[in-house]
Amino acid sequence: MDDSSADYINFVIKQELVIMKKLIAIISEHEDENILNQEINEYLIYVDDLSYKIRLIDL
Repeated sequence: MDDSSADYINFVIKQELVIMKKLIAIISEHEDENILNQEINEYLIYVDDLSYKIRLIDL
């Protein structure tokens, strides 16, 4: 994978995070704050894991 591919993947992940934050903001109006924080943490773990796997592919 070249740098442009990695840059594109990072761009897509960042866009997905923006969308997720917007959805969480909508959901948070109806949910407990602890549940919301848990969802954010789970999503960030998912993004970190995905980023790690992408770096492994590049090797």
